[in-house]
Amino acid sequence: MEEQAQHVFRRADVEGKGFLVKKDLQRFQNEVSLTADQLSAVFESLDTCASGFLTLDQFLAGVSNFGNGSILGNNEDYIANNYQTDNDQIVRNIINLSMLSRSGSLLQKLNTLIQDSVTEEIDKPWRNFIQELGIDMQRLKEQTEELERVLAARDRRHEEEIQKLFDELETQLSEEKEKMSLEIDTRDKSLRLEMREKLDAKDRLISDVLAQRDEALGSLYNLQVHDNNVKLENINLQKLKVEYQKEIKQQQEIILRLQGELENTKAEQEMKCKSCFHQGFLLAQKLAVAEENGLLQQLAMIKEMQSILKNNYSRKKVEFVDVSGT
Repeated sequence: MEEQAQHVFRRADVEGKGFLVKKDLQRFQNEVSLTADQLSAVFESLDTCASGFLTLDQFLAGVSNFGNGSILGNNEDYIANNYQTDNDQIVRNIINLSMLSRSGSLLQKLNTLIQDSVTEEIDKPWRNFIQELGIDMQRLKEQTEELERVLAARDRRHEEEIQKLFDELETQLSEEKEKMSLEIDTRDKSLRLEMREKLDAKDRLISDVLAQRDEALGSLYNLQVHDNNVKLENINLQKLKVEYQKEIKQQQEIILRLQGELENTKAEQEMKCKSCFHQGFLLAQKLAVAEENGLLQQLAMIKEMQSILKNNYSRKKVEFVDVSGT
């Protein structure tokens, strides 16, 4: 019961004020079969302090009172309608009405004092006074009991309305709970399916990434091997380059030496050629001088000289070409 009351209080206090006013309970008008006036009456019955608002403790206390029975308690029995003439009995009847709290004992003392000094002038008015007072108190007692009965009936009606409100709210909460549970189950299944699809997609993605990684590692390994081979080849090429540079240097030295020798050879051949031409010229001069030997003899000699010079020059030229090619 207390949990239901707390739930109703929280649903009514939508602003989170910490207390309820009459219009907060009237919000349930469309949810329960109670009118706004009936809900206002429920609020008033719970607001025992007539403060115009209800805290959670006051609300729970009011609901607890409704659950434990009548707030006003049980009625007292009526006193007898047959009033006695004895003053003491009349006073006792008035006190037995339980309508006088602090003044009851004073009324008894006043009655005792009056009886001790009783006179007819005092006794009769006093008797009339206490009789009328007894009648008024009896009427007040009856009115009070009637008011208590009305309030008790109102409390019972309010209790029934509150219980009906709680039953309807409980039914509504049960329906909402079942609906929410069904929605949660549906949502949970949907989320599980969605999560499973996402996990499968992630697994496929991870597999693809791992395959790509393995492929990349293989490519990287091949590149490393190729790089190492290239480095080794570069080292070998560098060694070959050094060796070739040495050989080229040696060849260049040999060529320079051969060129020097060739130049020397050319110079020697030129000297020899000049010497040969000089000798031929001298010989021709001698032949010219010896014209008396006859023109034919001179011509034969000149031809022989030319043949000798030509053969000698061809031989030297062949040697010079062989040396240059080497």
